Amino acid sequence: DPEKLPAEILKFDNLSAAELLLQEGAPQDIINLYNYLNATEHTVRPDQMSALSLIRSHANTSFFDEQTDEGRILGGNDQLPKAFARALSGKILYQRPVRKIAHDKNSAEVWFEEGGKVQSIRTPWLVVAIPFSVLREIEIKPEFSPAKMKCIRELAYGQVMKIAMQYKKRFWDEKESLGQRVFTDTHLRRIYHMSIDQPGPRGILMSFTAADDAEMLGKLSEKERLKIALQEASKVWPEAPKFWEGGVSKYWNEDPWVKGSYSLSGVGQARDFLELARTAEGLIHFAGEHTTNESSMNGAIKSGVRVSEAIKKAAT
Repeated sequence: DPEKLPAEILKFDNLSAAELLLQEGAPQDIINLYNYLNATEHTVRPDQMSALSLIRSHANTSFFDEQTDEGRILGGNDQLPKAFARALSGKILYQRPVRKIAHDKNSAEVWFEEGGKVQSIRTPWLVVAIPFSVLREIEIKPEFSPAKMKCIRELAYGQVMKIAMQYKKRFWDEKESLGQRVFTDTHLRRIYHMSIDQPGPRGILMSFTAADDAEMLGKLSEKERLKIALQEASKVWPEAPKFWEGGVSKYWNEDPWVKGSYSLSGVGQARDFLELARTAEGLIHFAGEHTTNESSMNGAIKSGVRVSEAIKKAAT
């Protein structure tokens, strides 16, 4: 909880991570390293991120390290939302973008588009799990509290792209290879082996590209992105081109339902925005990764539990 931190720590929220490094006399090579690491991990440059957020992230590094158990769902992590969809069949309405949220002290009403027509549904409770990068473009009537609206309109999001590259041979597992997880100074940034538990000779390398590199690649066509991916991967593994079979990219900033990376704390946002993001407005509750500390799938699930318990308590 940021409010429990001493004033001498909270003051760093008004500095960017880049300003903190300069202020503390960090040598240029350390600053250059942080420019790379911060842009990769937090999806923005250090000058765009709160120094307080950087300090907190370093304090929490013990929560995740190379010894942490990592897992994936057999058949793909998308099996989880697909399982929810099957279990809730008939209760989920697809292809109905929300256009307006109205509310009073007794109920909330959501206006959505269906088949070219705008319709609405009224409810005694409402959970909004829409990323603020999208919610800020939806009409809210009456508007929430000024502090909440400021958080919705200004919460920072970065640039992020992933490129999956399929090869007919897992050459990165060869004895003299660099291995399955590589940090690079190419446009691909981080490259991971994403088919570790899958049988067969083929394999998939996944790049995690963020910040300025993601924005640059995002302006290109799919064909151009994959061409650059192959070129950059060959700088790490010269043998890569002869095993190339194809790939696919995902640029979250061009996804109309996301419009950015996971959330982060911009300068002046680390102290108050988390609490503002998850605070209910009357009968309307808020969930999603942007309402947690983790900015992760785990955090999103925790937020759903938090909101369901809050509504259950308020309704009894």
